[in-house]
Amino acid sequence: MQPEEPRTTKQARQETVNLGTNTSIVAFLLDTGEIRYSKAGIAQLLGYATKWINGLRSDAPKLLKALQDKGYTDYAIRVAVRREGKRGATIAETISLDDLNILIAFEAERGNPKAIALLTAGFRQYLIDQSRTAFDLEERTQQEKLDDFEQWRDAFLANYDDWADIEEQETTIAFVAPDWWEVAYYSPTASGYEADPECHQSE
Repeated sequence: MQPEEPRTTKQARQETVNLGTNTSIVAFLLDTGEIRYSKAGIAQLLGYATKWINGLRSDAPKLLKALQDKGYTDYAIRVAVRREGKRGATIAETISLDDLNILIAFEAERGNPKAIALLTAGFRQYLIDQSRTAFDLEERTQQEKLDDFEQWRDAFLANYDDWADIEEQETTIAFVAPDWWEVAYYSPTASGYEADPECHQSE
């Protein structure tokens, strides 16, 4: 595992990157031109506490090692953003775009529904835009993209909850239902046929 990097603070410009109408992440532009992303914002986007990423090193070293095996660098840059009209600056911990992508993909592999929803809705937007470009169709408005992302993200999460309920019900049924080979239980009885004459009427 890499040693913790020295704390260097760089000046940055802060903006909010909107993914959907209600889904966003805080980003920072460095003097070098690199855009980095808020650790706290990413953690919340994935459904965790704001300090989750910073806590991996001490609280979940095995998880961090698995991430690093995927190419995650765990290299953070602390940024300072000047407050307009106020003294001092806002400080934030950031990670790179590549580390962000690895983190979300890894969480999706682990079955995190929020990560899967981000990837599903995000790929849909990219595919639509690239397909429209291929056919020389008019580009969608920013609002159309935001609305579509949010609708598909919400729909995935809603469907995920439904499937989770179904899976839970099936697990419960598996414990109470007799095995399929218990023919006596599943085979129709004579009285059953007599109760519904349509089942065995012949010309």
